[in-house]
Amino acid sequence: MMMSTDMLTDMLTDIDARKRAGNAAYDAELYMQATREYDAAIEACEACLKNATHDDDFDATGVRRTLCAVRCNRAAAKTKRKMFEEAMEDARYVIDRPLEAGPKVLCKALYRMSKALEGVGDAEGAE
Repeated sequence: MMMSTDMLTDMLTDIDARKRAGNAAYDAELYMQATREYDAAIEACEACLKNATHDDDFDATGVRRTLCAVRCNRAAAKTKRKMFEEAMEDARYVIDRPLEAGPKVLCKALYRMSKALEGVGDAEGAE
Protein backbone atom coordinates (compact mmCIF):
# COMPACT_ATOMS: atom_id res chain seq x y z
CA MET A 1 0.00 0.00 0.00
CA MET A 2 1.54 3.28 -1.06
CA MET A 3 1.08 5.95 1.54
CA SER A 4 0.52 9.59 0.72
CA THR A 5 3.06 12.13 1.86
CA ASP A 6 0.41 13.55 4.20
CA MET A 7 -0.19 10.12 5.76
CA LEU A 8 3.55 9.65 6.31
CA THR A 9 3.88 13.10 7.82
CA ASP A 10 0.95 12.42 10.15
CA MET A 11 2.41 9.07 11.22
CA LEU A 12 5.85 10.56 11.88
CA THR A 13 4.27 13.41 13.85
CA ASP A 14 2.29 10.89 15.92
CA ILE A 15 5.42 8.82 16.60
CA ASP A 16 7.31 11.89 17.80
CA ALA A 17 4.39 13.07 19.95
CA ARG A 18 4.01 9.64 21.59
CA LYS A 19 7.74 9.41 22.25
CA ARG A 20 7.79 12.87 23.83
CA ALA A 21 4.68 12.05 25.91
CA GLY A 22 6.34 8.85 27.10
CA ASN A 23 9.50 10.73 28.03
CA ALA A 24 7.48 13.33 29.95
CA ALA A 25 5.56 10.62 31.81
CA TYR A 26 8.81 8.82 32.63
CA ASP A 27 10.37 12.04 33.94
CA ALA A 28 7.28 12.51 36.13
CA GLU A 29 7.77 8.93 37.42
CA LEU A 30 4.49 7.83 35.80
CA TYR A 31 5.97 4.61 34.50
CA MET A 32 2.72 2.87 33.51
CA GLN A 33 1.67 5.89 31.46
CA ALA A 34 5.15 6.09 29.94
CA THR A 35 4.92 2.44 28.94
CA ARG A 36 1.54 3.02 27.26
CA GLU A 37 2.90 5.99 25.30
CA TYR A 38 5.97 4.03 24.25
CA ASP A 39 3.72 1.11 23.23
CA ALA A 40 1.76 3.45 20.98
CA ALA A 41 4.92 4.95 19.48
CA ILE A 42 6.32 1.47 18.77
CA GLU A 43 3.06 0.39 17.15
CA ALA A 44 3.10 3.53 14.98
CA CYS A 45 6.75 2.96 13.99
CA GLU A 46 6.02 -0.63 13.00
CA ALA A 47 2.94 0.40 11.00
CA CYS A 48 4.92 3.11 9.26
CA LEU A 49 7.68 0.67 8.31
CA LYS A 50 5.18 -1.96 7.18
CA ASN A 51 3.04 0.33 5.04
CA ALA A 52 5.66 2.54 3.42
CA THR A 53 7.11 1.53 0.07
CA HIS A 54 10.36 2.39 -1.62
CA ASP A 55 8.38 4.80 -3.77
CA ASP A 56 7.35 6.83 -0.75
CA ASP A 57 9.37 9.88 0.23
CA PHE A 58 10.29 8.23 3.49
CA ASP A 59 13.25 7.95 5.84
CA ALA A 60 13.05 4.31 6.97
CA THR A 61 16.44 4.57 8.66
CA GLY A 62 15.18 7.41 10.84
CA VAL A 63 12.08 5.45 11.83
CA ARG A 64 14.17 2.38 12.66
CA ARG A 65 16.47 4.53 14.80
CA THR A 66 13.45 6.04 16.56
CA LEU A 67 12.02 2.56 17.09
CA CYS A 68 15.24 1.52 18.81
CA ALA A 69 15.24 4.64 21.00
CA VAL A 70 11.63 4.13 22.03
CA ARG A 71 12.15 0.44 22.81
CA CYS A 72 15.19 1.41 24.89
CA ASN A 73 13.09 3.96 26.77
CA ARG A 74 10.34 1.40 27.29
CA ALA A 75 12.94 -0.97 28.75
CA ALA A 76 13.73 1.69 31.35
CA ALA A 77 10.05 2.20 32.18
CA LYS A 78 9.47 -1.55 32.45
CA THR A 79 12.49 -1.93 34.71
CA LYS A 80 11.04 0.75 37.00
CA ARG A 81 7.81 -1.30 37.01
CA LYS A 82 9.80 -4.44 37.88
CA MET A 83 8.84 -6.03 34.54
CA PHE A 84 12.39 -7.28 34.11
CA GLU A 85 11.81 -9.99 31.50
CA GLU A 86 9.96 -7.58 29.20
CA ALA A 87 12.60 -4.92 29.80
CA MET A 88 15.27 -7.43 28.71
CA GLU A 89 13.30 -8.17 25.53
CA ASP A 90 13.27 -4.48 24.60
CA ALA A 91 16.93 -4.03 25.47
CA ARG A 92 17.84 -7.16 23.47
CA TYR A 93 15.91 -5.82 20.45
CA VAL A 94 18.12 -2.72 20.47
CA ILE A 95 21.36 -4.59 21.22
CA ASP A 96 20.67 -6.85 18.23
CA ARG A 97 20.48 -3.76 15.95
CA PRO A 98 23.59 -1.71 16.76
CA LEU A 99 23.73 0.10 13.41
CA GLU A 100 20.08 1.09 13.55
CA ALA A 101 20.30 2.12 17.21
CA GLY A 102 23.45 4.18 17.00
CA PRO A 103 26.13 4.35 19.70
CA LYS A 104 24.25 6.45 22.28
CA VAL A 105 21.08 4.34 22.26
CA LEU A 106 23.12 1.13 22.14
CA CYS A 107 25.01 2.16 25.29
CA LYS A 108 21.72 2.94 27.03
CA ALA A 109 20.32 -0.44 25.96
CA LEU A 110 23.34 -2.26 27.40
CA TYR A 111 22.92 -0.38 30.67
CA ARG A 112 19.19 -1.11 30.76
CA MET A 113 19.86 -4.78 30.08
CA SER A 114 22.23 -4.86 33.04
CA LYS A 115 19.63 -3.20 35.31
CA ALA A 116 16.99 -5.73 34.23
CA LEU A 117 19.43 -8.60 34.80
CA GLU A 118 20.10 -7.27 38.29
CA GLY A 119 16.36 -7.15 38.82
CA VAL A 120 15.97 -10.85 38.09
CA GLY A 121 18.93 -11.65 40.33
CA ASP A 122 21.53 -12.31 37.62
CA ALA A 123 24.33 -10.16 39.00
CA GLU A 124 26.98 -11.99 36.94
CA GLY A 125 25.09 -11.38 33.71
CA ALA A 126 24.75 -7.73 34.60
CA GLU A 127 28.51 -7.19 34.77
